[in-house]
Amino acid sequence: PPVGYGMVHGQLHRSDAPGKNSFSFLNTLNLKCITVVGEGEVPESIKSYCEDSGAALRIVVPPNESTVDESAVIGALKLVTEESLHPMLVCDSAGGHTLAAIIGCIRKLQGWPIFSALEEYRRHVGVSRVWQHCEWVLHIALVLS
Repeated sequence: PPVGYGMVHGQLHRSDAPGKNSFSFLNTLNLKCITVVGEGEVPESIKSYCEDSGAALRIVVPPNESTVDESAVIGALKLVTEESLHPMLVCDSAGGHTLAAIIGCIRKLQGWPIFSALEEYRRHVGVSRVWQHCEWVLHIALVLS
């Protein structure tokens, strides 16, 4: 599996940007869509994987990866919860904060305690920004519920 791989819910998966060495694993998921979150160029290997496998490629680019952008996260939440695009891999091409915030919001909507959602966030991006986003994740989850 790609680095940072995990199942989020049902047929929604997460990871860091997958490399060619994880494509055989991705084939077992029968992905309909790969959603790339983050600044920067989408690696050519992901583009060609999507072309070869028939998976749709969606890109969500926050305006500034050093902060979590509310509109980017809400747009991404709507996209990744669109079940017609599942099975889906949502992956990060940059620092991980936006993807971690998206997953944190999903976890809160799933009824996870906020501390459990933030612990998962911390495991993926480190402790430096977890508490800064606690209220923010709660706010977004409440707006969408």
